[in-house]
Amino acid sequence: MPHEARECKAVRIITGDGTTSRVAASDAPHRAAAVPSPDADPMTTDRPNPVFRNLRVLIHGMLRVTARLDVTGVHHYPPSGPYIMAINHLHLLDIPVIFTTMQHQTAGIAAEAWARHWLVGPFLRSVTRVISVNPDRIDHRAIAESLAWIEAGGVLLVAPEGQRSPTGSLVKGQPGLALLASRTGVPVVPVVAWGQERLPGDLRGLRRGRVSVRVGAPVVFPDAPTRARSAELEAFTESVMRALAALLPPDYRGEYADPGA
Repeated sequence: MPHEARECKAVRIITGDGTTSRVAASDAPHRAAAVPSPDADPMTTDRPNPVFRNLRVLIHGMLRVTARLDVTGVHHYPPSGPYIMAINHLHLLDIPVIFTTMQHQTAGIAAEAWARHWLVGPFLRSVTRVISVNPDRIDHRAIAESLAWIEAGGVLLVAPEGQRSPTGSLVKGQPGLALLASRTGVPVVPVVAWGQERLPGDLRGLRRGRVSVRVGAPVVFPDAPTRARSAELEAFTESVMRALAALLPPDYRGEYADPGA
């Protein structure tokens, strides 16, 4: 997409009582054609399948035994799909920790190396829908599958940083999530977790670590569905990343530590 120096239109914040507020302002972007209808998929459902549901209970129980788990903001999850979960990415344990808070069947985007792994791949697919992505290029197939899942009413989990953080704090967000949000108009729910990256060391030291999860108020791409320009995608990515940063302790905010930037 060509880059144009335009500011993103007001971002809507959905509060717990269902009302909305707006921040920032700009010209309205162009409208897009509707997302194509997806193929039928047995995993496209708001109600978690038995494997998903039972595994969530099991992991939650294990975390309660091995760590002091502190979760707040679950009421911010919409009552049903479709929506996107945007998460921070610190450690391999991020997904199991955040998984315990999920309210609906949730598909995940995974690097091809994990999705095609002889053991991990089949296990993940037994739990939910897995959309593999090639991290080295723009993966149009993964984008199309993600759009189809969302359009079918599904919930999609995305790590907008596109990688596990090498610094232990937020790194620059990538525009893929903003593209999906702009094409579909679904809410983006920011979810963060921290403390799980220290859990292996805590367990080796025979300590119960503290793991925290925070779910924030959803944000919605302005005037979506639309075919947004690069500047609009970048501005919305910034909004989502700052929503994640606001839920994190200062030491974890990284690139988004300055609230005035």
